Amino acid sequence: MFLKQLAKYICDNHAEQLGNACFVFPNRRSGLFFRRSLVNNLDRISWAPEIITINEFMQQVSGLELADPVETILVLYDIYKGSVSNPDPFDSFHPWGEMMISDYDSIDKYLVDPEAIFRNIIDLKEIEEKFGGLTEEQVEYIRKFWSSFLQGNMTFEKDSFLSIWKVLPSVYKKLNARLRDEGKGYEGMLYREASGMDMVVMDEIISGRQFYFVGFNALCEAEKRLFRKLQKRNNATFFWDYDEMYLNDQSREAGRFIRNNIREFPPPVDLGIFSNLGNRTSIRIYDLPTNVLQAKTMHDILLEHQSPVEDPDDTAVILCDENLLMPVLVSLPENIEQVNITMGYPFRSTPLNSFVEGIIKLQSNTRTSKKNSGSFYHKDVLSILNHQYYKNLTGNDTRDLISRLVKENHVYVGEEYFEDQFARKIFRRTGTIDLFCDYLRDILEYVLKNLPGVEGGFYRELDKEYILVMLNRLRKLETFFSESLDVELPAFIRYYRRILSNLRIPFEGEPLAGLQIMGILETRLLDFKNIIMLSVNEEVMPQTIKTNSFIPYSLRFAFGLPVREDMDAIYAYYFFRIIQRATNIDLLFNSATEGVNTGEMSRYLYQMKYEFGAEIIRPLLSVSSNVIAPVIVPKTKAIISIMDKYLTDGEDESFLSPSSLNTYVECRLKFYFRKVAGIGEQEELSEELDAIGFGNILHNTIQVLYESFNSEAATATAENLKQLLKNGRISRTLLNEFRKEYFKSDTNRELEGKNLVIYEILKRYIRKIVETDMQFAPFKIIDLEGTYQTIRYIHLRDGTAGVKIGGKIDRVDKTSDGLTRIIDYKTGSSQQNVQSIDSLFDAENRSRSKEAFQAFLYASLFLAKFPDAKVQPGLYVIKELYRKDFSPVFQLKEPEKQELITFNEHKDEFNGKLNDLLVEIFDPDVPFSQTEIEDRCRYCEFKRLCNR
Repeated sequence: MFLKQLAKYICDNHAEQLGNACFVFPNRRSGLFFRRSLVNNLDRISWAPEIITINEFMQQVSGLELADPVETILVLYDIYKGSVSNPDPFDSFHPWGEMMISDYDSIDKYLVDPEAIFRNIIDLKEIEEKFGGLTEEQVEYIRKFWSSFLQGNMTFEKDSFLSIWKVLPSVYKKLNARLRDEGKGYEGMLYREASGMDMVVMDEIISGRQFYFVGFNALCEAEKRLFRKLQKRNNATFFWDYDEMYLNDQSREAGRFIRNNIREFPPPVDLGIFSNLGNRTSIRIYDLPTNVLQAKTMHDILLEHQSPVEDPDDTAVILCDENLLMPVLVSLPENIEQVNITMGYPFRSTPLNSFVEGIIKLQSNTRTSKKNSGSFYHKDVLSILNHQYYKNLTGNDTRDLISRLVKENHVYVGEEYFEDQFARKIFRRTGTIDLFCDYLRDILEYVLKNLPGVEGGFYRELDKEYILVMLNRLRKLETFFSESLDVELPAFIRYYRRILSNLRIPFEGEPLAGLQIMGILETRLLDFKNIIMLSVNEEVMPQTIKTNSFIPYSLRFAFGLPVREDMDAIYAYYFFRIIQRATNIDLLFNSATEGVNTGEMSRYLYQMKYEFGAEIIRPLLSVSSNVIAPVIVPKTKAIISIMDKYLTDGEDESFLSPSSLNTYVECRLKFYFRKVAGIGEQEELSEELDAIGFGNILHNTIQVLYESFNSEAATATAENLKQLLKNGRISRTLLNEFRKEYFKSDTNRELEGKNLVIYEILKRYIRKIVETDMQFAPFKIIDLEGTYQTIRYIHLRDGTAGVKIGGKIDRVDKTSDGLTRIIDYKTGSSQQNVQSIDSLFDAENRSRSKEAFQAFLYASLFLAKFPDAKVQPGLYVIKELYRKDFSPVFQLKEPEKQELITFNEHKDEFNGKLNDLLVEIFDPDVPFSQTEIEDRCRYCEFKRLCNR
């Protein structure tokens, strides 16, 4: 183990100087493990050495404090506004600002002259003159970029690039000056400042101390310059962690940086030789088709060890994809009692995130009501009311309130609907940044105070930490935005959300005990006996690095800034270094091709396979093809007893309607779900009128308009129908019926949005119905929306039973020639061509006319009450009314093509088929089964219940 070997070397050779020693590591965790090894090797009392990270060392030498990233981006925007004539708003600038800081950080760490790299080369001869210090290869890359860039005409994109390119050096200078005046700096600025420190000043800082730099790999120019200065004064010793296999082989990218480091900063010759990769180790590669299976396989591998993991050097689970953290945690074996997680837990994975996100969305979509109070979008309101945090913190059952909002179709909900203390804190309007900050702070503090009542100790402690961090960030943002930036509330909210999305809280635990769960970056300098690495997929390991930068690839390469090839070499080192001393290595990858996952195993796994003879394991999965059995519900005694309600001796007034009989013919199972099991669709709030509501409003409006004709003395003539089109009654009646249908009891609300368009469409349809009726006038209205019932007696094996049948007929009128019309309004597509009476009862007939079945049954119901009437069923299909040859009459194709002038001549045939249908419905031997025509299942609300 490298750190143990290093600790032994230090104790054997430099134990007396430990009090003046400073050990500098790439990260904090490696320093912690080294401290433990150092204590175990010391055999005398000694002053403890200083153990710090490279970032802390640069901060000490530079004398600057690391600036908060949020504050840095805000300072940068303030400088940017003063540097351009037409600055973009903060919202648009923010992603650019992050790119600027990233670029500035790189050029500082690699000691690039910002004036040189950001120079706009118009005359290509300048390249040789201005960049004399670069190699010919570097100059050639610069020449290639500007040559290709300046070719052709100046485009908008080129002009935009140059406009930003020109201000980058001046913004860089101003940002550095502003931060330096405050004694702060971003990371790269600290590196440049430390590496350029005057030697007299540096001697004062490092006086009397001996520095040991341990386990670095890819060094930036600032680190190299500082290391050289210390090396000249004999104040620095360097230790490199490597294996001779990739160090001595020039073709291996894993050793690319280490080879240069050892050449310039050689380690003590007596430290030892590192050659472990060539030794025979157990390497297994698992080809797994899901992430869950990766976690379960990890569980099985841990069980193979047969003993609890106690020593921190024993086993590490390395997650190349951090999204596997929760599946891994829930898959750990029970015998593992101690777990140390080095990865931070992301805020976006907590219930608190969805709650806060709901609150932010609520405010983002708030609008001002007529009462000058807040009016909140219903989806945001329902999201909060249904959230576990709201329910747990209030202890209230919100079902009644939700039911009311849904029933009355409150697309926007006013503040007056909320009475609970916590609800009043949430559902109030904010319009400024100050008000929003006070609002969010008030809610977060309330949640923090009342969190003990929320179930789940794990999340409770995490959420407390998050709330404290959120409050801290909120306070900083509020101060800076109010003092320095003139932005609107939406921009502030978007930026705050961006900050929250990047929040991570570290787990608390004992780092020097138990199973170690970590990301690949946390493995530096650490060695383990057993390695289990998950998601070793190409583009995950090595990670696909998308460099968002203003500096093009050619210029990055020319000036020695990191490029993709450098990152590949860095990740190759990470991979081979972590496995070089392990005894058991298990590498898992997800082979499924899904979404952005290519399912390809990493290039490193191919190396393990061909160079180390790694075994590829594909766990056998039991794959079977199960034919989905059709859903059949037999008519048990319990079901038959429920169906008795439709018989004459039933206890209630239920009857079988034309629509329910239509449902049975189309699908027996659907009839069972609806009429026997009583399963209905969940009521949902609709932002606009749905098809059912559309039809109801049209029916109800026509009913009200034609009520004046619904008497024996009244006749609907062309003239009085024409008056309906002139006096505004249609608009007033329609608006009133629209409000009653859509808003239910609250009929004073105004229509808005798409409902205004639907209102106008309905008005045109109703006018067209009236205009159509003028062509058939005069006629008498016999009934409007009247309910007709009858009893059909059928013969069952247990005797005769009376079945109650009934329905509401849209309109019954009588023409001047004595014909009684049964009119059914249809707002959708309808079929007026009927093949035959038999076809209406044929469940396998794909072109069966449901509308004709319904209209004919209405006619049968009417004739049962008025047997002497001459009845003509007909459809007012709204879309067909605009045709010049419109006719409401059905067309019968068999036995010969004809118009169905009266239903009377077909009554007996229809009723006979109807009786057969009713016998089948109540026959206990005929189960409720699925339709064989799956097209009918496409929009069925029960298709999930019957596996369609």
